Amino acid sequence: MKKIVFSLFLVGCFMGVSIFPVQGVVNTSATLQTVFVEEVVQQKQKDNALVPIVVELSVPCVIEQSDRNASIRSFYDSKQDFVLDYTFEPTVLSQQKSFLSFLTKKGISFRDTEMNCTLVANSVALEVKGTDIEQLKDYPGVTKIWSNEIKYYPTRYVAAQTTHAIEAWKGIATNSSAMGSGVRVGILDSGLDSTHDDFQKRVKGGFDYGDNDPDYNDKSGHGTHVAGIIGGKSDDNKFSVGMAPDCLFYIYKVFSSSSPGANTQNIIKGVEQSIKDKCDVIN
Repeated sequence: MKKIVFSLFLVGCFMGVSIFPVQGVVNTSATLQTVFVEEVVQQKQKDNALVPIVVELSVPCVIEQSDRNASIRSFYDSKQDFVLDYTFEPTVLSQQKSFLSFLTKKGISFRDTEMNCTLVANSVALEVKGTDIEQLKDYPGVTKIWSNEIKYYPTRYVAAQTTHAIEAWKGIATNSSAMGSGVRVGILDSGLDSTHDDFQKRVKGGFDYGDNDPDYNDKSGHGTHVAGIIGGKSDDNKFSVGMAPDCLFYIYKVFSSSSPGANTQNIIKGVEQSIKDKCDVIN
């Protein structure tokens, strides 16, 4: 039985994106707790306008708590089923609810984007006035505050050389196991043209987190381009073939149709859903 390994597969068209940036400053609130605040958020604390942020809380997320208690350190067992323990999720949700209640009681106006995460991060996405950000640190469970502005953009590289696709194609010609049959690939990008001939009957699920609706149709072509590199397949496999032309696709659109970029929380939501959909590879 093949061993399933959870991995992040970064194709050359969508390289080098980390979920959280690193620039920031650490502040200590009146309660003596240390809170990391991203530098770009610090710069907007004098603004009276709404600032999109992601607040990370102290209760460990489901994956972290499951990993601490699991007998094997893998997201899958030998039967390819999750070993994630969702009994921890209510604890995460309870802290998020407590945090939002704290803001209401403190009189802090906010807009809850309802794009909160529990699986790969315990995080709440909000819009609050810049002048109120300092008060968020008064809640004892706040550990980090990140910007949730649009800041991730798709780029185009010379994909065949970057991903070693040429070597993969040679392998396909001599080894049928290299075709990726049955492998689930989650793609976080601008969506997919699901009517394209190269992907027929292989798109098994998806969602548009950029616009918060089920329509993940690709408006820019970038996500379709990436999917083609990963697993495009023409009728004869001669003119358009990807690295794993028999793989299955799960499409998570994180670049909004109305904006060229993506924010932090939408990317996290895409990663979470790809895990729930049991994707073997996440791009």
